Amino acid sequence: MARIYSNYTEEEIKLLQQESEKMGLSLSAYQKYRTLLSLTDSNTIDITDLIAKMKATLSSKKKGDVFIVSTLIPEEWTTLTRSEKNTLSKTLKKIIDKNPTLYKINDVLPGKINQYIVLGGSYDK
Repeated sequence: MARIYSNYTEEEIKLLQQESEKMGLSLSAYQKYRTLLSLTDSNTIDITDLIAKMKATLSSKKKGDVFIVSTLIPEEWTTLTRSEKNTLSKTLKKIIDKNPTLYKINDVLPGKINQYIVLGGSYDK
């Protein structure tokens, strides 16, 4: 695998860090994502759109519903890279952790996949 090194001003790195944190990506993963997005605009999935869709599906779940991350965006899941899947999984975990009255881990499935359950309450994005 080849590596590319970049130099940024302090202001540029702050902007990059803010945006990467919003998306739940490391700085290097964000840089790669944005670079590839600009090169392959028509073939690249916008991770922010996927996160928004995942959140919308999650907020429509009813008390007692059981789900895993892939069921929140089933059509897109099979086309995602491992990195994109990890980003979505980590984003979901942050949502679950911020909303302990609404969601909790129901089970850990084979492959260390967290299965969640909706408890009820109000959703805090």
